[in-house]
Formats: sequence, structure tokens, C-alpha cells
Amino acid sequence: MQCQRKWRCSIHRNHKINGGDMKSGYMKLGGVGASPFLLMFLGGVLFASIWSGAFIASKVSLNDIPPLWLAQIRLAAAGLIFFLISRATTIRFWKEATPRCRTEILVAGVLSQAGYLGPMYWALCSLPAGTVTVVVASLPLVAVPMGALILRERISGMDIVAALVGAFGVIIVAIGRDAAAVNYTNLVSAPVVITFLAVLALAAGNALIKRYVNLQTIGPVCALQMMASSFALLPFALYFHGWHPGSFSHHSIGAFLYLVLIGSVLGTYVWMKVLQFFTSKSANIFFLLTPIFGLGIGYLYLHEPLTWQTLGGAALVIAAIMFAVLNYRRRDHP
Repeated sequence: MQCQRKWRCSIHRNHKINGGDMKSGYMKLGGVGASPFLLMFLGGVLFASIWSGAFIASKVSLNDIPPLWLAQIRLAAAGLIFFLISRATTIRFWKEATPRCRTEILVAGVLSQAGYLGPMYWALCSLPAGTVTVVVASLPLVAVPMGALILRERISGMDIVAALVGAFGVIIVAIGRDAAAVNYTNLVSAPVVITFLAVLALAAGNALIKRYVNLQTIGPVCALQMMASSFALLPFALYFHGWHPGSFSHHSIGAFLYLVLIGSVLGTYVWMKVLQFFTSKSANIFFLLTPIFGLGIGYLYLHEPLTWQTLGGAALVIAAIMFAVLNYRRRDHP
């Protein structure tokens, strides 16, 4: 599918990146030959580390700012930055894109940005962090059928096994850190249902936007998606929280700047590159690394102890991710 030929999403095997060729398996980066597979794998790891930091920054910001206002202001600020960086390209992209292209990009943005961040922030105020972590661990499992339905990606038993093993590893880590937070009462509540619907929205949005992402379109796509999502959240923020969006303290201002500049701007750019390179189902499995980085942050800065249970769960997650991306390299991108 394409917006117009000029803006078509090039995700086929012979697509050239920065003067290199995907078919040959190498590309140029600053004049040095580098494997695109290795670079994008490291990009997925970098994204997970950024996302883990955003999780902590969100918890800090939510002490001062209501959840829907936090999501709305964050997306508005990040969307404005993307627009200012790529203003001319964004305007030209919008004018030349077909109506169907515009609609799908905006819908994908509302799903993956507003549809995910708004409910997720509300869940962080209503549920223990361990419970939220367990629900989000279902994302790779949800991404498999979403990729098949929207992008016609092939599904193998190995894809499902990798997602199951990774999700199981996350659950082990969550229980190891806070067993009381992961119990039957928490997992059958209305906030959990809403959190799972947010995960479904994220998986659908990621699959829907994948076909439109390439080196030329990342800036315009991110600007349009985030601005549309901020407008979509505005009436809900006004209805549930009123006209007062809270106030920043010296703690939350730093956390909010991280959310905008690192989490939404840098993190989304890296994620779009990873999503462009891998299949949707393989890219989404990197989200499982988020609690693993949280485990490391807790150990280094909060002096939380590491146990054999949490280390075992982390090992399962890492094994699942390696298995998924290597299986992708062998089957989908030889």
C-alpha cells in the first residue's frame, strides 16, 4: 500500500538505507560498514531502555499531574517538536498523501499514542506497577495476530513460543519484585481490562503504521500522530480532570522533560526505525525488555536485591527476544 508513489513505504528486502543495501546485509554508518541487523537489534535494546526510564518518569510526573493531562501535554509538546524539526516535509507530506493514507496514519497514531498512554497512565494511578507490567507483557502475544491480520505477516509456532516464554519471564520478574502486586484480585479488575485494551490499541497502531514508515516519513508521521493524539485526549482530560492540569514541582519538571525529549522524541524515532526493519511481531517483543531494565535500575539506584527468581525470569526474557529476532532473520529476512 502507498500514500502516493513518492511517499510509499519501502520495507522490501532490497530497500537501501543510508547508502547501504539490505540485501547485501551491510550498510554504511559514518563511512564504516555495519550490519543493519546488529544496529537495529541494538536500536531495539536502546528503545527498551528509554521506555523503562519513561515508565519511572511517568510515575514521578503523576504525583503532580493528572494522568490524562500528562498524556495530552506530553504528546502535544513532542508533536510540536517533531513538527518544528520537519515542518516543510510534514506540510508537503500531508498535501501529497492520499485521503486513505492520512486517515490510516491518524488512526494509527490515536491508537498507539492516545489509546495507549491515556489508559496506561490512569492504570499506573490505579494498579500496582507489577500488575501493569504483567498486563503489558501480553503485547508480543497480541502483536502476532495483529501483524497477520493487518500486514499479512506469517505466523509460525516459534513466534508464539517466543512470545509466551518472554511473557512468562516478565511475570516471574514481576512476582519476584513484588509478589503481593501480582495476585488474582488485581488481575480481574476493571483497570486491568482497560490496560489490556490499551495494549490492544498499541499493537494495532504499530501494525497499521508500519507500512508508512521509512527514512523520509518518520518526522511527518510522528508529528501528525502525536498532534492528532493530543487533540483526541483533550476533551477527555477536560471532562475527567477539569481545566486545571496540575502543577509541576522541581521533581516532576525533570521527569516531564525526560518524557518529552527522550521518551517521546528520541524513543519514538528509534522505535520507528526498529519497526521499519523488523516484522511487527518481532519488533514488539523488545517491549519485554522494559521490566528487565527496571530491574537493573532498581538494583543500581534503589538497592533492590536481585534474586535467583528475578534473574531467571530475566534470562527467559532475553532468550525469548534473541530467539524471536534470530528466527526473524532466518525466515523473514534471509
